[in-house]
Amino acid sequence: MSFLRSRRRRATAIALGSGLVVATLIPVSAVVAWRAVRDSRAAEAVVALPTVSIPTTPTAILATTDDQNFLASLSILAISPSGAGGTIVSLPVGLSVAGREAGDPRRLADVYGSDGPEALKDAIEAMSSSQIDMIAVESAAGTGDLIARVGTIEATFPNQVIDSEDERDRVVAEAGVNTFTPIEAARVLAARVDDASEATRLPNVKIMWDAIATAVGAGKIGTTPVPVIPDVAPEPPPPPLP
Repeated sequence: MSFLRSRRRRATAIALGSGLVVATLIPVSAVVAWRAVRDSRAAEAVVALPTVSIPTTPTAILATTDDQNFLASLSILAISPSGAGGTIVSLPVGLSVAGREAGDPRRLADVYGSDGPEALKDAIEAMSSSQIDMIAVESAAGTGDLIARVGTIEATFPNQVIDSEDERDRVVAEAGVNTFTPIEAARVLAARVDDASEATRLPNVKIMWDAIATAVGAGKIGTTPVPVIPDVAPEPPPPPLP
């Protein structure tokens, strides 16, 4: 018992001594800081530093669902300010969302399935600490329409890409080199097998997006800004006949 009491006294003494040392150094450091400021001449010269303007970078979420409206793939697209090119970041749909109340959906796929696209957008914004301009959740057909201008797409997969539909498996991409139309590429993004690990699904999504980016390529369709056609008001009705 006396040994434990001795150890407690020693620990208390060390803590008290450390606190006193810190308290003693506070006024000393204040004096040193004041003298440094007083003797400094750095503020007497004004240095003009170059300014850098940060251009606006439009961002969007493109999510693709399977035939049962389950979230199959999810990517964030950041378009370059010029409108040509950008960055694509693919996220696992099974990614856990932190800070949600008990009982709330915690996976991104479950957030979409329970609360819809806007809740999915809010969850991704919270996770990435960024603001997303828009979100589009599309089926394979809708995603195919969005990437239709890309044209022929070539992608190489290490293994077959399988999609489950009506409890039946079908191959949407063979192992090796594949040539896809946009709608076929979209079916790869929408491919989903029940209980499949995200570790096997996400690499296929990344391969597909890399292939889409390669198909766009320098100088091909999609690398120049799309002209914006202004809305045209309806023509006024013809005057009544006399």
